[in-house]
Order: sequence, then C-alpha cells, then structure tokens
Amino acid sequence: MEVPESDMQPHSTICACLIVKNEQDNLARCLSSIRSSVDHIVVVDTGSTDDTVAIAESFGAEVFHFEWRDDFAAARNESLSHARGDWVIWVDADDELMQGAPNALRQLCDVRPGPDWGYWLDVRSPYGEDGELEVAVRQWRLFRNNRGVHFRGRIHEEPWPPHTIQPYQIFAQDDIRIQHWGYVPQGDRMQHKSERNRRLLELSIKEDPGNPGHHYNLGRQHIREGNMQAAMESMQHALDLWFQSGQPPWLYAHSIFSFAALAAVQLGQYEKAIEIERRAPEHLLSAELLCSSGEAMWRLGRREEAIARLERACNDPLMIKAHLHDHLASTWHPLLMLSGLYDQTGRPELGYECASKAIDYAPNHPEILLALAYLGGKVNRPREERLSWLRRLLDGDRDFGFKAQARRLVLDMATTDNDPALALEAFSGEIAGVTEEQAIIVQAAAYERVGRPQEQYELLEKASKDRPQSVRVRLALADFLERHGYPTEALTALAQGLEQADAPAELYTRLAGLLAKCGRMDDAANALEIASKLTPAGGSSGVAAVAAAT
Repeated sequence: MEVPESDMQPHSTICACLIVKNEQDNLARCLSSIRSSVDHIVVVDTGSTDDTVAIAESFGAEVFHFEWRDDFAAARNESLSHARGDWVIWVDADDELMQGAPNALRQLCDVRPGPDWGYWLDVRSPYGEDGELEVAVRQWRLFRNNRGVHFRGRIHEEPWPPHTIQPYQIFAQDDIRIQHWGYVPQGDRMQHKSERNRRLLELSIKEDPGNPGHHYNLGRQHIREGNMQAAMESMQHALDLWFQSGQPPWLYAHSIFSFAALAAVQLGQYEKAIEIERRAPEHLLSAELLCSSGEAMWRLGRREEAIARLERACNDPLMIKAHLHDHLASTWHPLLMLSGLYDQTGRPELGYECASKAIDYAPNHPEILLALAYLGGKVNRPREERLSWLRRLLDGDRDFGFKAQARRLVLDMATTDNDPALALEAFSGEIAGVTEEQAIIVQAAAYERVGRPQEQYELLEKASKDRPQSVRVRLALADFLERHGYPTEALTALAQGLEQADAPAELYTRLAGLLAKCGRMDDAANALEIASKLTPAGGSSGVAAVAAAT
C-alpha cells in the first residue's frame, strides 16, 4: 500500500561544519566519509596556503574565509552562522565519520520525536608512534540547528546550549562515531600543534585564571610534551579549584585526578599518587587512576594493594568513564603490570594468564611478548611457543629496550638446550647482561659447533682489529688459526697483542707455548720469562703449558 505523500514524514536535513587551515593531507578523507550522509558542507578556512580550499570545493563544500583570531570558538561560530538544515554535525579535517550501518547518521536525525538537543558521539583518537594506542572521548558533536547552540573556548572549544541543560538531555548512541587522526605523528605537525595549543591555553589562563578547565587542559598539554613537573602543578591547581567550587559534576572531573596521579608517578612521587587517589570520591575513580595508584603501590612494595587496584581497573566496568577513557588503562596496561606482580608474589601461573589476556589487546607490544616468553618458561609452556613470542618481538619494529632482553632469553634457552644454532639467533643486536666481548666469544664458539669456520674466522679477525686491547678475542683468534693449521698467523695475532699497553701475562704464556710448538725454544723462554715477571706471587708462570707444548 502506498502512503499518501501528505502523511510521509520529511527527512531531516543535515549540515556538516568544519574549520580548516592547511589540511590538504587530511581533508579528502574526512569529506569522503561524510559527503553521502549530509545535505550541506560548510568549510570555514582560516588562512590556508596549500590546496585545502580546492579540495573542499571539489567535494561540493561551501567555502567561507575567516581571519584567524587565536580563537577556535570564534571560527566554529562563524561556521554555524552559515549552517543550513535541521541538524549540525561538527567535524575536524583530521576526523573520519564511522557509521555502524549505511545511513546511520540520517536515521538518527530522522528519529521522531528524538532528543531536543542532540547526540553524544564517541571520538576515538589513535596515538603513539604508530597509532597503536587509543583514547576515547564522548563529545556533543551532533545537535539541532537554530536552537542557540554556540561554541565557547579559545582552545578545546565545546558547543554550549543557550541555557543550562543536563547531560542526559543529550542522548547517548553507538550507531555512529568519529575517528580522530590528529594525534598520529605526521612529520613536525604535532610539534607545531603542541606549541600553538600551549600558547592558547596560557593566554586563556591569563584571561580567566579561575577557570579550572584551562588549568586541566594545560596540564594535559604538558603531559603530551613530557613535562611532568609542569603537568603536576597545573593539575593540582585544577583540583584545588574543583574542590573550592564544591565538587561540581563536571564531565571531565574524574580525569583531573587520573592525570594528576599519572604525573606524580612519572615524577617518582608515589605517595603523592596514592594521596590523589584517596582524595577522589568513589564515583570519580577510574581505570586510569587505579593504574597509576596501583603502579605507585607496586613501587612502594605494597604488592597486594597494587594487585587489588589493577584487578579492578581491568574488571570493573564502572571504572570506564565514557567522557574520557584511554583504552589501555582497562585492558593490557593493568594486565601487564599484574603479570609482573603475580610473578613476584610467587604466582607465575596467574602472571602468565594475565599476559595471555594482555596480548589480545596489544598483539605486538614488546613488553607483553617478553613477559609471555619469560613466564612461559616458569610455567613450562612449550619451547616453540616461547620462541614464537620472542621471534615476534625481535622481528617487530618496536623495541623500547626489550629486544636486548629477548635476545638474552633466546641465548639462555640455547645454552640450556645445548643448541648452538639457536644461540646464533641471539646475535642480531645487543644482548642484555652480555658485554660485546663476551658476545663475540660465544658467537664464535657457536659458529664452530655448527660447522661454519669461515664466519667464525671473519668474526674473530674483525673483532681483533676493532678491539685490539681485547686479550680474550686475540687468544680465541690465535686458537682458531692454530687448530686450522696456521701457526705462523697465530703467532702474528698474538704478537700484535703485545703492542698494546700493559699486555697481560696470559698473552705471553700463550705465545710461549705456541713458539715452543714451532721449535723456537729461545723465543719461548724469553716470552715465558716475561710472563713470570708479570705473574703475581704464587700464580702459575705457564711452565707447564710450555712443557706440554714441547
């Protein structure tokens, strides 16, 4: 049956609003993701000198120019002044709209009667060297047009209603979300962005010093830049203002505590981190805060208290705060710390179980891979399984110092299993707890055992040139040459060692033995005499070695 046209509900119209400047590397991705889901695209350009405007126009966007005033809210409000239609969705050039189903955005806006004010959208921001980490923030990205909604904030701007409303009046939904790519490194872009943000935040504080949000955002900026002392001071100021204001239900209040505790841990102020957790009301405890206080407890030797906090971080869903949550804090990060804590408290089985869960969230994290290989040995996991974790770590792009430890585990396994071929796998780089000289000697021995004499010789010969002062390397080279029928070359290798200052008695003793084997008894006697003078009283002069040689 056909529905009479007069009875059909008209579809809502949607306008996407953007502000941009020099976004030619990002804009096409963003506009491709929204073009078919909106009716109008408004782009306010604040001074691009690249192809940004041309790209926007190629997608049918209406482009308006606006002089930059060091004020993001002013630029956003300019975009709203040009918005047409029933709904506005505001996005950044480095955003990408992700829809759970085709036309999900339109279906949300067509809901009748629908929310008066709009919808929260989850904004997921990958970060880290390769974008392997992710923070989720819930933002009011979709609202009804022409309701007096406007933006506030020179930096980290937010839409603001014309009068007070409650958060629940903005509806939650999980049909659409935003993927924000702005924190994935792109050349020196992050540095310029960081400098700009810090400058605007400091200007905001100068204009409105009593606003805790400015101090909080400046603290977050300092954390991104690695300035933990400044971050601690800013977060402490934000906390003080929050308490002085009567503990208002700000959506970001929980993260003031968590970032303050994080800064304290990074500064080694573990008691301070625990005190910050103690001051936090129960409803503001978060996985992030528990991770920091749990680590602080661990550092202070309070292991069972640390375990309790970290278990809650990854198992209590109430610790995930929708308005700002770093996924690592409720997944692999507490699990990784638990793996170490359970091992230290004599429960390696539980430690291995935690590491096995952690790897599901971060499949290539080097420390988790190392923990699985190490704890796998303690709980008698199969040898090949342990080696697979280590090889994945060593083949990966990320290190953070864990590859050296992985090579040491490979070498230890090879030693235990008497497997010289496996030992050679360890010599692809630095090995934890093994000096360069020790590594050369062990690697040379492994080459000998697997029948690769040419590589053994080349290793020792090069090492003797690179490390002329190393007696052990020189002796190993001379032994190799003698065993393979090159006594003259062996004598030369030993004699070159005598050119080094403070040549030890051991070198003269070995030279004497080889000279004796070659029938040069007078030279052998001279070398032995020198060795005896260098040998401490009561030590062996090497006469027995020379006698054996003759």
